[in-house]
Amino acid sequence: MAPRVAKLPASVVFNGTAGDSRKLDATFRASLLGEGPLAVDPAHWILAVLPSLTPVAITMRLLIFVFLPAFVFADDLDQEVGAVLFYPAPLSLSRLLHRLVKEGISAEPVPDARALRERVLEHAARLPLAFRLLAREHVVVVKVPSSCVLASMFPLMFRGPDAHNGVLATFLATLPGYFTGVARGLMPAALAAIVPPSSAPSDPPSLLALTCASHIRAWQKHDSRLQREPHMRHHQSLR
Repeated sequence: MAPRVAKLPASVVFNGTAGDSRKLDATFRASLLGEGPLAVDPAHWILAVLPSLTPVAITMRLLIFVFLPAFVFADDLDQEVGAVLFYPAPLSLSRLLHRLVKEGISAEPVPDARALRERVLEHAARLPLAFRLLAREHVVVVKVPSSCVLASMFPLMFRGPDAHNGVLATFLATLPGYFTGVARGLMPAALAAIVPPSSAPSDPPSLLALTCASHIRAWQKHDSRLQREPHMRHHQSLR
């Protein structure tokens, strides 16, 4: 369980645009259409470090790309089959940023989201584990059809030799907006890039899942599309 903190300053808080993002209620979840818009204070830290952004440009998709690699997944999330498509609770993101700011992370501007992710990773590595832990209770898992290969995968399968969650974070940031649900007709097209040509539809789901996870890790190193910044790319919503 994450350490309890006093009321967080507005400069580190990420909120939903509707509903109760602390309770993760249905109204909040439904508000995350497309890129997953969030609300921040005009004096928020992230607007200082990415000055090209406006408050309305802060999205769950961007925060997954920047902050998810800095978390350490608890076993109940890391090993839950079918829990690959998820997003962190805004409160968990806010608490991590609050601790980073308290520990002195710079608010100097960076050129892009990738540079910001590197800064966050560098400083998060110095934090006690308790401030970086992300458990199942701290995320919303988006269910996928049982016929989809992701239903047989779990987050641990995406972890590369660098031991952080950058592979999974980048994978999630490249998918069409999945936060409000997965449309059966569109997800297979979105996943086409991760299924290697050597795999056959008749392969057992567990074997296909292992093959795809390995393929993703290799594909991410060489595919230039993943070098584009997530807040500069736009995808059709899965709704």
